[in-house]
Amino acid sequence: MMTNWGSEGVGFINADLTMALTRAVQGTAIGVEADSHLSLDGIAVGSATLFDRAGSFGTCVVTALANAERQVDFADDRFAAMRSGQV
Repeated sequence: MMTNWGSEGVGFINADLTMALTRAVQGTAIGVEADSHLSLDGIAVGSATLFDRAGSFGTCVVTALANAERQVDFADDRFAAMRSGQV
């Protein structure tokens, strides 16, 4: 989903994720670096590199449908309450 995140939040729904791993993850900390995002006519595709403290271990590809009229902005106060367990 990182590849679909913009300055106004996430404007895509029905994301399909595919992960390809080159090795087992080392430890419990995992990082995600969004590499690309392409969209046209309501369909988006993006890719991200997955890494841990030892380096890159895989790639994730995501496809999704546009949902611009119902952007999800995780900085919104409604989501802050969810993150803190108040909802």
